[in-house]
Amino acid sequence: MGKQIINKNKIKQKIAIEHVASNPNITIKELSKSLHIDRKTASSWMNHPKFIDKVYDRFMEIAGKELPLILLALIREAKEGNTRAI
Repeated sequence: MGKQIINKNKIKQKIAIEHVASNPNITIKELSKSLHIDRKTASSWMNHPKFIDKVYDRFMEIAGKELPLILLALIREAKEGNTRAI
């Protein structure tokens, strides 16, 4: 039974990583509510260096494909004199 609890915990952590990577502004309260976990657990995960690294990696997978387009738009706007674009 102990293994089953660990596996469920790992699955919830993977879901939490996806939630945080997709919505970096999510609060601990919102995360704990959406995953039906204790706030202390959510807080512990969100402050753990390995969790943070995994969220960052996943975020870069999600947002990374947009970055070249964003950079090109910023360059174009800067060349046109739009100092507020940055």
